[in-house]
Amino acid sequence: MSQLLVEPEVKQLKPSQILRTTTVGQTTKSYARDGKFCAMGAIMNYFGWDGTASYLFYNAVGFKSLGISDDIWGKVVDLNDNCGKSFIEIADWLEERGL
Repeated sequence: MSQLLVEPEVKQLKPSQILRTTTVGQTTKSYARDGKFCAMGAIMNYFGWDGTASYLFYNAVGFKSLGISDDIWGKVVDLNDNCGKSFIEIADWLEERGL
């Protein structure tokens, strides 16, 4: 009798966890520049974005599945670009919101 092998479920990291574990450098005012990424770019990079292709696909598919609404997206961009927050500080903010 054969058994059906089921692969273990891969755990999806939350956006805050992605920012806490990323090893990419941080930049501002651009999703990606000179090999560095903003907070949203770093999250996209986790899913394979290299900083060169259009990020719209990742926004439409990836962020919605992570629970990142347009409001959250805008606040993360503001924290990164205008408030000068680090990835860890942004991760703290996201974690407070269950993300």
